[in-house]
Amino acid sequence: MTASAGALSLTQSALSHSMKKLELQLGTDVWLREGRSLRLTQACQYLFTVVNGVLPQLDLTEERLGQEIDLRVTPDPLYKPGLKFVPVFNYQQVLVVATRAMPWLRRHM
Repeated sequence: MTASAGALSLTQSALSHSMKKLELQLGTDVWLREGRSLRLTQACQYLFTVVNGVLPQLDLTEERLGQEIDLRVTPDPLYKPGLKFVPVFNYQQVLVVATRAMPWLRRHM
């Protein structure tokens, strides 16, 4: 547990609390404590297998979504390599308010 905490830049106490929270959320133990040693339970081994299958899919999804912006309509040009900004219409900021909602505005019109 201490080595794992160090690898994650956490204190051993913080990691222990996180693991206890995980156990409460899952409703089952994830570790078998054998003296000072820890061993994964069958439930945790299954969770580990599932996570190892899902994480690469999430990484791939994130990578693909980051590459697939084909068109963006925005008033603010974004100048980056590989992107081309093409104005498609004139843009003008306009404030539209009901004059009865802002009496002071009538004096300035």
